[in-house]
Amino acid sequence: MSNNINNSYNMVQLMQRHKQKLIMDKVNDREKIDRQERFDAESETEVEERYQYNQKRKKLGNEQGKVLLLTQIRQRRELVRKSETENYNEFDNVLDDEIDQKIDKVVNILSKDDLITKHLVGQLRKLITDDSDLVIVLRALIKRNNLHEKNRKKIIDVLSYVEQTTNKKRLKSGINVALKARIFSSKIDVKPYLLRESYRQFIETDLSEIKIYASWISTYGTQNRKIILQFIENATITDINSNDPSCSRIEFGNLLSRLNQIKTIKSCDEFFVESLINYYKSKAILFHELNIALFFIGALEEPNATGDFLDLLLKVDSSNEDKGKITQLIYNLVKKLPLYIFINENDKEIIKDQLIDKLNTFFHIR
Repeated sequence: MSNNINNSYNMVQLMQRHKQKLIMDKVNDREKIDRQERFDAESETEVEERYQYNQKRKKLGNEQGKVLLLTQIRQRRELVRKSETENYNEFDNVLDDEIDQKIDKVVNILSKDDLITKHLVGQLRKLITDDSDLVIVLRALIKRNNLHEKNRKKIIDVLSYVEQTTNKKRLKSGINVALKARIFSSKIDVKPYLLRESYRQFIETDLSEIKIYASWISTYGTQNRKIILQFIENATITDINSNDPSCSRIEFGNLLSRLNQIKTIKSCDEFFVESLINYYKSKAILFHELNIALFFIGALEEPNATGDFLDLLLKVDSSNEDKGKITQLIYNLVKKLPLYIFINENDKEIIKDQLIDKLNTFFHIR
């Protein structure tokens, strides 16, 4: 048991050489509930309306029936819009967990007359540490009807200063994907701001696709690798279709190509892991899916360390014959992997050579 734990730990240590530090340490327990998809199209209602329309059309005639149907639909949609307005929280796009408690403090800071814009922004950034959140808050305050025109002008100046002194790509992407981050965070046990940051890193990084995929696994765990990829893909599409996208068309084209590459890597990952698990089960051998996934990612990331990753994967107390059979299976699986998922053209051959060296050791071939 302790060997398995040590193996998992050691493998994670090898994998995490390329992991970037998480931008926040403080984690709060309270989650907001997303309202973005509260009022999707109500297809069943429309079907019922059409049925009622068909019944009444027989009595009223086609033209009168059409007018009746359109009137009913308009009335229903007006009720939906009214309900949306009543339930919408102007700070739902803000991913700061304590934003409700901070708004009064923001207003107090903005009310100070003895501070220049630069110093006001400095205090606001200490209170709300993410500029995307801060901009959303400032824009919401500007829209308030009871705001004095002098104060509105002051907030506009503050907003302009924030927008001019921040990373534009991070600002725009953070605003555009905030609600997507909130939606997906409810599906796994992570904070929405962490998902938002992962998307920002994705659109900014020059790391290879395998290293990006590895960073997601090391951050969120192997069990969440599928849903994280879904989030990044959804966030990218949302960003593309937003009123103020964070990237150019060319940049988005490259990002979509990278996503397709990562999808292929994930498919290969699932094929590799499932094949090994099936073998382990057929031989009644205990296994840890985490170790198998980490071996796959580790070998693709660092082909020259394949032998080390294999040692961590194989049970210490297994016979050389068992180790040899598993290594042979891994070798055959690697042969089936498409060449384009590797970082360098010769990486596949390096991995195969490392596995052959291990096979020679296990079967005492000289």
